Amino acid sequence: MKCQRNNVQKIFSASLAILASGVLLFTSACGKSNSKYECVEGGFSISTNGFEATMIKDDFLVMQLLGTEEPILVSVFTENKNIEEEVAFIKQLCKTEGNRVLKEKETKNSFEMEMIEDKSHCYFKLIQRNGKLFTIRASAPVDEWNNVSKKLMACVNSFSITKPSENKSNSKMVYKSIEGGFSISANGFKAVGEDGFLVMQLLGTEEPILVSVFTENKNIEEEVAFIKQLVKTEGNRVLKEKETKNSFEMEMIVDELHYYVKLIQRNGKLFTIHASAPADEWKNVSKKLMACVNSFSITKPSENKKGASALVGRWIHESGATRNKPENLELLKDGTGVCDEMSISWKVDGKRLIILSSLQGLACDYNVSSTRLVLFYDDGTSATFKKLK
Repeated sequence: MKCQRNNVQKIFSASLAILASGVLLFTSACGKSNSKYECVEGGFSISTNGFEATMIKDDFLVMQLLGTEEPILVSVFTENKNIEEEVAFIKQLCKTEGNRVLKEKETKNSFEMEMIEDKSHCYFKLIQRNGKLFTIRASAPVDEWNNVSKKLMACVNSFSITKPSENKSNSKMVYKSIEGGFSISANGFKAVGEDGFLVMQLLGTEEPILVSVFTENKNIEEEVAFIKQLVKTEGNRVLKEKETKNSFEMEMIVDELHYYVKLIQRNGKLFTIHASAPADEWKNVSKKLMACVNSFSITKPSENKKGASALVGRWIHESGATRNKPENLELLKDGTGVCDEMSISWKVDGKRLIILSSLQGLACDYNVSSTRLVLFYDDGTSATFKKLK
């Protein structure tokens, strides 16, 4: 995707340091209760209920349990390997590394093992089918395994291998960005992007016939002015242009590519959705590309179901941003507390945590579990805190 990304960067000056809001989750159009990730090329499906995808490839998927942080996750990857050789390698490696094996089960075309590896509790399953070796792995810190194992194992056991005819399923699929606040139809597309930059390529085609979405903390007026100036400087041919207060559309020819671009400003974020294809192929693929672009919608901020009560307690900074940010928090039931030795008041407004003191204030999105608190700051950074018992 390097070539295509450079084109996008050239036109829109898009930073590849995209916010954590670019994390993706597959959900079915029939509702969250039956969410599935279906790997078109890999030939498998797995439930995404309660998980967010942090990496999506045709042969490699990593899903993190919502409200937690790495390494509480489930991963799936596909390789052209022989299961007997892989099992022998795993057993030898466990012996060499001194890992403690808790459970082991082996059949002709499958293998399961539960073990302690360093400070992690791991469960993994290997399945051989149609010349491919599927590895599904769940892991969590040893001291947290009992709290999360039920959800992790439910995800692992939802794994199934799809029939070749099912790989071209017409079932309605949608990418839904957890923190990014948008959804977009994935019908007829597959994900080829990374690092929070959503790129979807039209099935049966090659780069650069695709649709991409990225989110930034930018002002739409400044960005539109920049785009217009850049288009003028580069001598690109503009075919269509439409501008309103909070949106902007442009269709143009850049080099030998036909582009359609849409910018939308909402809640302080600038969403850029763009479709592209070689100019001589645009007529053949534009209908599908435009249908994808026009399916884009901004989702309502979801209420944090755990509410204010889940935030009560003492929290110590574990990782992430610290500059001019909290490092130690004690939040009391009565709405008062201490932040870095300073008295504060605090409250929850929707999914926002608001902290006030005599000197300063803070408002940010958050995600909380029984042991971790993640604060998503408005400058695009985030920090994770561990709860003291």
